[in-house]
Amino acid sequence: MLETTPKLISAWSQNPYSESGKKGPSYGRECALEVERLLKRLADERRAGNENAVGTTVTYNYALAGWANSGEGGGAAQRAENILMEMQDLYNRGDVNIQPNIDSFKYVISAWANSGEKHAPQRAQRVLEWMLSVYELGENDFASPDAECFAIVLNCYAKSGQVVAARKTEKILLWQERLYKAGYVVLQPQTDHYNAVVTAWSLSDEDISVDRAYEILEHMENLERAGMYDVRPNLTTYTNVIRACAKKGSRTYAMRAQDALDRLERKYRKGDLSPDRFVYNFAIDAWTKSNDDLAPYKAKQILQRLIKINAENGDELSP
Repeated sequence: MLETTPKLISAWSQNPYSESGKKGPSYGRECALEVERLLKRLADERRAGNENAVGTTVTYNYALAGWANSGEGGGAAQRAENILMEMQDLYNRGDVNIQPNIDSFKYVISAWANSGEKHAPQRAQRVLEWMLSVYELGENDFASPDAECFAIVLNCYAKSGQVVAARKTEKILLWQERLYKAGYVVLQPQTDHYNAVVTAWSLSDEDISVDRAYEILEHMENLERAGMYDVRPNLTTYTNVIRACAKKGSRTYAMRAQDALDRLERKYRKGDLSPDRFVYNFAIDAWTKSNDDLAPYKAKQILQRLIKINAENGDELSP
């Protein structure tokens, strides 16, 4: 039985009920608890003198994955964080077999990001900060975060609906940029990181929200021209900026929406991007809500542009 325990732990951590369709109100918790039960059995065997019963980073990571995949919200995220803290504590006390690695921390960050809790972004950020701290203090040389860790936290804030979300994403991205410039080469900011900030501002109700989203788009374009950070505004970037402009309902922002659409189309003509009908619909919506005398004419022009591009792409972008 002992020889098969790691395989059983792996299987339970992947939530087998989920694939078989045997879902119930606590099926995810049952799987995660079974992983912990098997892990405890290993520990008990070890204390009883069985030198072959060794808990490892891999087996503990299965427990973290079990809770992260359980669908049990904040309770699961808190349990995963507690296990991670236990792993780090055991490693600090000399158990080198249970050293938390980047995956260990990433499971917990993801668990909080997917928990649906009100303060999930702050909890995910706290784990990221702790991760970097134990690495910089020399307490765990496997705890150096990568760009994905930052992306998870950024996207969690961006989609949280919190009043502070947009400003928080900007601060976290600036923190990531500083670390990258300080020598953390795996933290090079990428398009997805900037898109999270654009998304956060596009969903914000602050007066400066659209201006900031537009400015970040321009900054991304400048980075692309300079060949920095491998950042290239994509369809998601332009769509979120144009959609944000449409919410404002003024001629000024309708013109900004059209300018962003013009930039997107220039990329399309160069073969860099392919637009979809949604981005055109948002641009039309921006003019429709602008109350400008020329709004019907401007909206019709954009519709005609969509029809033209649609024809070029074999009716794939139908209005």
